[in-house]
Amino acid sequence: AELVTWFGAEGFAVYNGAIVDEFKRDFNYVGSRTEYRLIEFPLIPGLAVVVVRGTSNAFDALTDLQIWGAAALLQMLRFALPFGDAWTPILHRLAGFTRVLENSRLTETAFYRETTEFVEFVKEGGNYTTLHITGHSLGGGLAIISGAQTGIPAIAISGPNAQISRLTLEPPVTKAVVNSLTFNIIPQRDAVPMIDDRGILFQEIECNAPLNDAIGCHSIGRSVCQLLFACGSTALTGTRPIPCYCHDDFGFPKPIATGNRTYEDACSADANRR
Repeated sequence: AELVTWFGAEGFAVYNGAIVDEFKRDFNYVGSRTEYRLIEFPLIPGLAVVVVRGTSNAFDALTDLQIWGAAALLQMLRFALPFGDAWTPILHRLAGFTRVLENSRLTETAFYRETTEFVEFVKEGGNYTTLHITGHSLGGGLAIISGAQTGIPAIAISGPNAQISRLTLEPPVTKAVVNSLTFNIIPQRDAVPMIDDRGILFQEIECNAPLNDAIGCHSIGRSVCQLLFACGSTALTGTRPIPCYCHDDFGFPKPIATGNRTYEDACSADANRR
């Protein structure tokens, strides 16, 4: 139902749950906390997108700290030290030293190991000619890492970056790969995509959350509404309906009607809500 609501047509985008279940069973990831889905587009043969879930609980937050803690600490030191920017060219090497101290078990259980292996599994299946990965928050950071490690384009929304931490990963990734394959959408005043140094491909977007709302700019719903408001809602399936929550929950203007229905009529049955 969510895909139909978003893409505006039945069957345009579908979940392939079978391939996720097969991978988790064959690679012993059944019961894993990492959540991701594969979306196929039957009308566009060969196209698929891996979608990775973002942070949703305290355990996920600890995972964020495990992966990006060294980068965040080095950023704080750079800010505090006189002429701190002079250290930027070697911060990734300083972060890389943490691999020597890190318990191998922590590396083996890192969320990105599973998402990277899943992407490789999908690629080896040979069913798709175009494969992308995306996610929000932790999911966006995992998308950036797995995209860089597997050589597929990654698009993150509010994801932590990977320039400083790239040598702490297993396997490590290069600056050139991060700069060429990863793209991060960064809302104003969102603290999460400030973690680690961003690659050269990113897009800053406005945030209409109140200044006293500390986490409002990290909302995936608000960011999607901002993108629709700024860029329009035309899709391959025609004009994509604007979610009712863009106006009702996030205060964006009511969308301009293209037919005979008013906004109130379209949203009265909550058919276009979350």
